[in-house]
Amino acid sequence: MKKTLLGFLTAFFFWSSGAYAAVPASFSDVAQRTIQEIWSQLRFYGLLDLNPWDPSLPKPQVPALKAIVSQRTGLLAYFDEENGLGATTLVFKNPNGSYRHSVSFNRNNIEYVTPYQ
Repeated sequence: MKKTLLGFLTAFFFWSSGAYAAVPASFSDVAQRTIQEIWSQLRFYGLLDLNPWDPSLPKPQVPALKAIVSQRTGLLAYFDEENGLGATTLVFKNPNGSYRHSVSFNRNNIEYVTPYQ
């Protein structure tokens, strides 16, 4: 259930924020607005972004900048950013690292990858 919810929310955030691509702006502006929209949508649905080393959470099994936590069901995923090869990748991973949902931003496009494709 958690995997399905995380996959659905991630897909919804990235596809709903795609409307900004038609607005004339630099790519970094579009990417920044997309990132802001992702976090505002997560908070809208009652999800919290906490420090991954918060004592109330299990120790992260994967590199993480934030822990995505539901007030009802607990830890859903870890969030991390990866930079390299001219792209920034936002990565959401299951707590055990088994599934990876990511969005990569580079100068030419935005690429969304999920195990549910």
